[in-house]
This record gives sequence, structure tokens and C-alpha cells, in this order.
Amino acid sequence: PVPSEETLQKPSALRGEMVWIESCAPCHGVSGRGDGPTALAPQMAENPPTDFTDGSAARQRTLAEMFLVTKEGRMDRLMPPWGGQLSDDQIWDVVAYAQTFATSPENIAAGEAIYEANCAECHAADGAGAVPGAPDFSDAAAMAVKSPQFLFDVTSQGQGDMPAFSEQGGGAQALSEEQRWQVVDYALTLSYEPISLEGSIFGQVQNATTGQAIDDVEVKLRRWQEESELAPLIVQVDADGIFRFGGLDTRSHAFYRAEVDYGGVSFPGDFVSFEPGVTQLSLPLSVYETTGSDENINVERFHFILFGDQPGALSVLELYQFSNQGDRAYVGTVNEAGLRETVRIGLPAEAQGLILQSGTMGVDFLETEGGLVATSPIVPGVDTFEAAFIYAVPYSGATIDLDHPIYYDTASVNGLLLDVGIKLESDALEFGGERTAQGQTYLQYTAQNLETGE
Repeated sequence: PVPSEETLQKPSALRGEMVWIESCAPCHGVSGRGDGPTALAPQMAENPPTDFTDGSAARQRTLAEMFLVTKEGRMDRLMPPWGGQLSDDQIWDVVAYAQTFATSPENIAAGEAIYEANCAECHAADGAGAVPGAPDFSDAAAMAVKSPQFLFDVTSQGQGDMPAFSEQGGGAQALSEEQRWQVVDYALTLSYEPISLEGSIFGQVQNATTGQAIDDVEVKLRRWQEESELAPLIVQVDADGIFRFGGLDTRSHAFYRAEVDYGGVSFPGDFVSFEPGVTQLSLPLSVYETTGSDENINVERFHFILFGDQPGALSVLELYQFSNQGDRAYVGTVNEAGLRETVRIGLPAEAQGLILQSGTMGVDFLETEGGLVATSPIVPGVDTFEAAFIYAVPYSGATIDLDHPIYYDTASVNGLLLDVGIKLESDALEFGGERTAQGQTYLQYTAQNLETGE
């Protein structure tokens, strides 16, 4: 269809993003690369989903063409029709959002500066046209049938009273090919409501062991939209160790974590997000000199809860909070697979069905004979690393022995046993009476200052 001003309101890339995540990302991927989980299906091998980040292909498409394919589908390429599930307005929103994958916030910002210097006098700052005959870039219906390539060609060669801006015909006002594409990318945003990427994250990288700023490292900013991770951004710090990332999404579904690789060890910062109305976040990052010795590592607190209310299985929840009393990060050793191993956590030999409460198995933790081992460096300070998980221990008789090794001095132990008639006997733990929580009665057991091996 050819949209008209009466039937097409100004599309919103912001609204379109939410449609994309729910309806399009399973095939096309969160970042539009055609790498969603469904794209891995064998039947998709001959007809892979469109990669919307492919600029050369994206420049040939109009929004009207994308609308038609989205609404009516292309079953020959396994693209289903969405006209029965999405309204026309939702489809216009999502194709406007899809168009943004072929450019970047940096290109659009550069194009805006070029537009203001070279185009706004005739086309007006909002694109509506300041002189007779100037096309209206804010007219969503008119722009929907113009491809980026068409706009680039007109910009390069000129048309009517509009001068050419190519390097061959533009003279003193000539723009490079890159600049012409940048100004086209910006002009397209005048026909829809773009996503406002005004957030910035900045900070300084400091060696907390020496107290000096670090000036020879890169900072990587990992980005998530809800549970989907986007491509990271990378910047080099300046001479004072200062870094800044701009053009960031400030909406509630966007999360970030900065990381620095120093001395072959990755030091991650905290997960952060923007509060409503906030556009700037200060995020200082610390790196440390390293050590392979765990002499300064201890468990500050060890909590456990035992549930024996299911026949034949004892369910166990454990939480460890580690501290590093030194001034260097404990980095452990690197195993044969090239993965770092730091603090160990012992488990009963009979433990089954281990489920992490935070982190990812194979990334943040590794299963080893006798328990778990973390992969993260343990930085100096109190409670600087935490591990939480649940598991089950099957049993068949009237008693069960839980041989639970302790690899580090442990300052405090606090355990709870759901009171269902089961008794706990331990030489290391003292009975602390009954506690009630959420309508359930628990028996409490505590210990202080357990030494390694107890």
C-alpha cells in the first residue's frame, strides 16, 4: 500500500521496539542481525531471517515495502503474515524501528550537525520545508515510499533548485560519501518519532592497590534489553583514566555493566540502570594488582536452610559471602581449559540437581569433583563476592550424613531447619532455639569462627 496522511500517523520507533522484542526478535534477533533463537532451526538454513544491520540491503528498502512484507508475510521465505496479530499502526512502528538497525546513534548525531549546517535553511530544522518546493521530511506518508538510496542520490546529484552535494559536483559545499549517508540517516528520523538515546555513563578507572589512575586500558560496556544482551561498546580511557559512554538507552528495561581487563583479569563493575528522569550515571571502576594466594580469603557469612518436608530428599539452600582481607585481587589459577578458578565451595558427595540462584554455570561457576569453583576474581573488601544455590540430597533410611567440607576460615554460620520432626546433630553447630518465618517454624543452628577443614 501507499500510505496517506489520513491513514498514517507518525510512526514511533519507541513503540516499535517493544513490538520488535515480543514479535520479531525470536527470528531476527534483538539486534536485528537475523540471529534469533528460531533462526537456528534446520528449516531456516536455506531462508535465514533478514539481517537488518546490512546497510547495503537496508538502503534499498522503503518503509512501505517493509510494511507490506510484515503485514502479508513472505511464506516462500518462512516469513509469516502479522496482519492478523498486529494493527497497521503497530506495523508502521516496528518497521520504523527496524530501519534504525542499519545506522547508529553516532551516525545520526553526525548527520544532525551536517543537516543543521547545510540543509536546515531550505528544509527547516524540523524537516517540514522552509522554502517553496522543498520536500517535507516530516511527512511520514511521503517518506515511507522513499528509500535511503533515493534520498542519497538526490543529495549527491541535486534536484531542481537543490544543489548537488557530491564531491564531484558540490564544490565548496561538497560532502563526503560518509557524510551524505549520515545526513540521510538523520533526515529519515524526521519522519518518525526516534528513540531518544540521551543517557551517558562515565567514570574513572583506578588501581585500588596503588591508588593511581590507569591510563592504558579499554573499558567495555555490556548492555542488556531485559534478558537479551546487545553488542558491547568499547572506549579507551584518557590520560587521567576517564571514560565516557554516550547515546545510551535510559528506559527501565535497559541495564549496563562496565568491565576492565587489567593484567589478564577482567574486573567487572556493578549492574546499573537509569532511574526515571536521570540521564547521567557516575560509575567509577577499580582494578587491582593480583595474587594467586588465597591466604587473605575467608567466608564472612555462611547461611543454609534445610527442608525435609518431601519424602526421600533433603532440599538445601546455601548462601556464601566471601571477603578478601588483603589489598590484591585473588585470581586463583587457570585450568587446562583456559578458565580461571578462584574460590572453592564444598558440597556433600550425594548432592544432586544443583541450581544457581545467581550467575551462570560454565561462566561464573564451574562444577568440580566435590563442589563448585568460582571464575571471578575476589577483590579486596568485606562481602565482595557472593554465591547462592540450591540442591537436593536423596536418602532412604532414617538418618543421613552430610559431609560438608569447609575450604576457608568462616566467621559466622547461621542455619535453619524446617521443623517437620527432623533432628540435626553436629559437633560444629550449636542449637539456637526456634524461629518463625512466613508461618513456618524453623530450628536455628549457629557457629562462629570455624577454621578451614572443620
